Amino acid sequence: MIPTVTITAGATTHNEPDGPMSFTLHASPVPANNLEVQLDSRQTGVVFTDAIERSFTETIPAGEASYSFDFIIVNDLVVEPEGVVTIAIADSEATYEVGSESEAQTALIDDDVPITVSWDASTVHVSEAAGSVTVPFFIRVHDGNTPGTFEDVNGLHEGVAFLYTTASVTADPTADFGFQSRVFTFEVGSFTVDSSGDYTLTGEIEIEITDDTEDEPGETFVLYFESPLPQPLDIGDTVIPTDRKTIVIADNDGVNNPPQFVTTPSELSIPEDAEVGTLIGAPFEATDYDGHEVTLLFTGVESEFELDAATKQIRIAEELDFETVPDYNLEFAAVDTAGGVTFHTVSVDVTNVDEPGLVELAPMAPEEGAMVEATLSDVDGPSDDMTWEWSESAALDGSFDPIDGQTEDHYMPTVDDVGMYLRATVTYADGEGAGKSADATTSEPVTARQDEDNNPPQPPWPPPDFCGTHPDTVADASTPLSVAVGGSASDDFCGKDDADWVAVDLVAGQAYRIEGTFNSTDGERRIFIAGMHDPDGQLITGSHSFDGNPYGTSNTSGYINFRPTETGTHYIEVGDMGWFHFRYATGPLSWEVEVHEIDLPPDDVPGVEPLTLEFNNYGQFVDEFLGTVNTHGDRDTFAIDAVAGHTYYIQMYERNRSGIFNCIHGIASAETPDERRPGSRECWHEPGWRVSRWFSPGTGGRYLVTIGSDNGTGDYRLRVHDTTARPPTVRDTTLPPGDLAQDTGTEGLIYINDSWVTGTAVSGVIDLAGDKDWFRVELEGGRRYQIDAQGEGSGVGTLGNSKLWLHDANGQRISGAFDGGSGSHLEAHLVLEVPTSGTYFIAVFGSTYHRGTYALSVIDLEDLYTTHRPS
Repeated sequence: MIPTVTITAGATTHNEPDGPMSFTLHASPVPANNLEVQLDSRQTGVVFTDAIERSFTETIPAGEASYSFDFIIVNDLVVEPEGVVTIAIADSEATYEVGSESEAQTALIDDDVPITVSWDASTVHVSEAAGSVTVPFFIRVHDGNTPGTFEDVNGLHEGVAFLYTTASVTADPTADFGFQSRVFTFEVGSFTVDSSGDYTLTGEIEIEITDDTEDEPGETFVLYFESPLPQPLDIGDTVIPTDRKTIVIADNDGVNNPPQFVTTPSELSIPEDAEVGTLIGAPFEATDYDGHEVTLLFTGVESEFELDAATKQIRIAEELDFETVPDYNLEFAAVDTAGGVTFHTVSVDVTNVDEPGLVELAPMAPEEGAMVEATLSDVDGPSDDMTWEWSESAALDGSFDPIDGQTEDHYMPTVDDVGMYLRATVTYADGEGAGKSADATTSEPVTARQDEDNNPPQPPWPPPDFCGTHPDTVADASTPLSVAVGGSASDDFCGKDDADWVAVDLVAGQAYRIEGTFNSTDGERRIFIAGMHDPDGQLITGSHSFDGNPYGTSNTSGYINFRPTETGTHYIEVGDMGWFHFRYATGPLSWEVEVHEIDLPPDDVPGVEPLTLEFNNYGQFVDEFLGTVNTHGDRDTFAIDAVAGHTYYIQMYERNRSGIFNCIHGIASAETPDERRPGSRECWHEPGWRVSRWFSPGTGGRYLVTIGSDNGTGDYRLRVHDTTARPPTVRDTTLPPGDLAQDTGTEGLIYINDSWVTGTAVSGVIDLAGDKDWFRVELEGGRRYQIDAQGEGSGVGTLGNSKLWLHDANGQRISGAFDGGSGSHLEAHLVLEVPTSGTYFIAVFGSTYHRGTYALSVIDLEDLYTTHRPS
């Protein structure tokens, strides 16, 4: 009877470093002779790494019921998936039968950690004449594992071998460099232990470079590690890994190769409150494989940054402001002594920091009866939803008590406030969120108002109910006082804050001049028309006026021009501006009101249907609109069709010295006309001052611009300028022959309004890297100019990413503009106001490697069409 053979494993799991696995063969009945058993091994995981898949034999000795044998396991350092080793009994009909336990399995547990191979830099530049290039590499065995002894065990390396190879990108391995593909190991003791406990090694690979006589461009090949391996393998068609070393061979046959940056920062981020002097990003490093000396330069126009001479890092040179410039594209150059230059652009994002708001008070030394104005500024963008509170204290460092009922951004101190410091506190929301607050305190306490001899008023003062010989006129529609058109009415003020109403019958559509005057000569006098009330007694918006001279001394008058919209009894409200002048009088304060019909032209721009402004001149300018504020409260509304992302500049001037108080009341979308855009209102409370607003809609469409006057009536001028639009053509050139000098000795000349608006822009060409064309121009101080360098983006030339610098008469740079982004279709655009009249110089050049033709324009934004070019 032949025996039946089965097999069992010595353990269900086995750790890789624990040596061979154990298996046992069993025979029943016990063989009388030596019994040779055929076995097959197989495994999951990494085949030919941890064990060998093979057929072999083991012998059960005669007279023995079982026999145990070892199965060799390779202990390497390769990180591998865990697998299972299976030993199976092969059939043998002649000498034994295979029992039910025909195979045994043991799970192999891998205990290895990664080994990494890295390069010291991404790119190596080598001259063709060098003969060879040496490339350093670095190996790390992680987590304190030993690198192995590399002894040969059963034909396998116990440690780790490393395979590297070269591959062509554009270089020819037969003509430009020596192709290599090699596996190597290191002697025991080559590795050292670093401070972290890891075994590390630095090595070098030398590759032959072929020097030929062919004039050719630089060519490239790569060197990469295939992997750490347990034994040499044929790599076959292997995909080149991304972790590779790039070698660029520079030709030396008659061509100067420009220097190359070895290390550079690329995309950086810095908070806007970073201190001046802070170094950011990695140091710049450049090399020249022709052996020339290399100089690193910051070639950008941004004065906020510079290149640190010692560390070759970017240094913050001026304070940053996210709200002004949120991002930069900084240009740097590596220049060799043979004239070669390479540019590199670094993107810097300035991140926003929540900055506190600032409250300013005017005046800081308040006077009884003089208005104190509070203004909030917050670079993060305060909203219109602001809540004000006024408080006072007898000492700057004392406790401030709220002043009841004072919730506006202005406050007029009373006699009760004399000797007290005032504080204005505002709570609001800005672009960073709600719950913000800011405050300011006057530097001096409130002082008593002085008389005409600059002395404080002295008691006794008139009693609060002092009204002369008349009872007080009531301030409502039941007033007994009336005036006929063409006539006058008079009465007395009775104490501070007194207001009197006067009834008058008016006809709808007829214009009237209503003027109030003081008749008393005692003390300082100011009168104003506090407003017109309709037949129902409701105040008519915008119908108030200040006096004719709000900063005068005595006996001044206030007036309004008024056109009612309905016929019937109206009411004139007369007041003394709340200045409490009654306290300084020694007799009655008598006033007089006159009403007269006047002739006014009809409203040129009704407020109901807006007048649409049409852009001309390549869609950039609106022809100047001449209009009139006919009456108090008159509002003129205009519609513009705005393009998303464009920036518009809106200006309002007085005309014919009309004396109106220019006011842009706001800008709103035509879809939501009642929702004025935050920050779109600007008014001047002095006659003749120009007002302006910048406007950049995030969504295109129709927008409404409403203008008027805060006081007075008269003529105005309105201009709208799309600062983003660009022209399609240029029709003239005045450049002298040859290249222009890059200093104040230039022959280049441009005149104001040499531009695409008038068809006389000056054209030129940037034909070399680093070339700049300088132009002399005469500018007038206090006027606003727009300077454009146009090229590929607007189709008038071929220069991409143009840049501008403005220099003073001594050649010192005072301003600049760059393309503002990535891509080649962007153009330099600069709007500025020079401080003084005189000679200035404009430098035009291209960004980085851009070259080509351009057109230069200088536009006087206050006078677009008048040419200054000699006839």
